[in-house]
Amino acid sequence: DKFLGTTTDMRSNPVYNFNVTTDTASKGSNRFKVVLGGAVPLAVNFVDVSAIKNIEGVVVKWQIVNEANIISYNVERSIDGVHFASINNSKSTGATIYSIQDASLPTGATILYYRVKTIDNIGRISYTKIVTLKLVTVNNPLSIYPNPVQSKLNITLTDAISGSLYNVKVTTATGKLAFVKGDVPVSGKSITFDASSLAAGVYMIELTDSKGNKLISKFVKE
Repeated sequence: DKFLGTTTDMRSNPVYNFNVTTDTASKGSNRFKVVLGGAVPLAVNFVDVSAIKNIEGVVVKWQIVNEANIISYNVERSIDGVHFASINNSKSTGATIYSIQDASLPTGATILYYRVKTIDNIGRISYTKIVTLKLVTVNNPLSIYPNPVQSKLNITLTDAISGSLYNVKVTTATGKLAFVKGDVPVSGKSITFDASSLAAGVYMIELTDSKGNKLISKFVKE
């Protein structure tokens, strides 16, 4: 307001009241000026993005500063580094570190590529750098066969002692409990699980010993 010599932040005060007096400057066409810009929050700044293989799949983690006006983060995966598909969408929570578990890895893939897409409150999109992960075999003391399975699932525990007891829990890919049984004995190095009553689909099997140590693996029921 050139007439009064004042400046008002219209984001905080969307309605501006003024008076017109006998002074011609109070009603001149150049009395008001709208200034766009000023201090604009910095876009999200990614400090680090990583993809690490573990026994359940791949953990994708990203660390940020200046999470201004970000609505969501979309984790995308590719097997060729060119064509990406979304595997997870996470809402912004104001945290500085986010992570997701990619538990459904593409069959036969030897290299995976990950990136994170951000969407702000006016729809603008930006991407992190692409991180590359070479898949290697993880030394898992638990192995299962046959996989896929139709009836009997054989679970081999390379470090188990014959006669030791495990709690067995089976969940669906969505986390719904499908089977649970306690104090299942190891015979030799193996436990046999009857999967015939399970519906076709992908399952996670979790074995917990008397000390609370857990072994987890995935199998498919035909």
